[in-house]
Amino acid sequence: VRYGVAGTGVIGYIGRDAAQQAAAPLQTGSSSSSSARVGLTIALRADIDALPVTEDSGVPFPSLTPGRMHACGHDGHMSMLLG
Repeated sequence: VRYGVAGTGVIGYIGRDAAQQAAAPLQTGSSSSSSARVGLTIALRADIDALPVTEDSGVPFPSLTPGRMHACGHDGHMSMLLG
């Protein structure tokens, strides 16, 4: 696992060489150099953030932060990605 990507991002690596991938320098953008990794790569992304909205939804799991609400579906996106 690599933490702090672009500030708050997290990358999880799965596979035989996951620990080596997580420890290697992070390459961004396209690369044609011989140091580029080869093989299958799948990227899954889910965001979780809050909007500056006061929650008045009546759900049993409201935002606990006054003036902030997860109103745009990101909670569902994160739940689906994590399984």
